[in-house]
Amino acid sequence: MIHSDLCGPVEPATLSGECYVLTFVDDFSCFCEVRLIKKKSDIALEFKKFLKINDTVKRIRCDNAKEYVSGELQKVARNAGVEIDPCPPYTPQLNGVAERMNRTLFDKSRAMLYDSKLPKSWGYAI
Repeated sequence: MIHSDLCGPVEPATLSGECYVLTFVDDFSCFCEVRLIKKKSDIALEFKKFLKINDTVKRIRCDNAKEYVSGELQKVARNAGVEIDPCPPYTPQLNGVAERMNRTLFDKSRAMLYDSKLPKSWGYAI
C-alpha cells in the first residue's frame, strides 16, 4: 500500500515553476518519494512514472481530492491494476501517514533554510 498526498500551492514557486509537492509513502518500509509538480493535473503523469519503477503497488491511500478520485488518475490506476482507496471527505487524519510526512518534510526544509541563511528555495530543500 502506498499513502499519497498533494501539498500546495506553496509560495514562492521554485525556479523551474513547481508549486506543488506530491508524496508517495510505502506502508511497509516507510520509504518516501517526493515529486515536485507545476499543476494538480500532473498527478496522473507522475503516478504513471511511479508505477513504472514500483510495479508491485496494489493499493494507494489518498485523500478525497478530485485530482485523485476522478479523471486521468483513475484510468492510470485501473490499467495498472491498482485500487485507489480514498478517505472520506474532510478527514485528513485518515490519511495520516502522508499528512505527517508532508509536515516532516516542510519542517525539516524550513529548519535547513533558516539555519543556512539561504533564500527560501523550499523545492530544493525538500
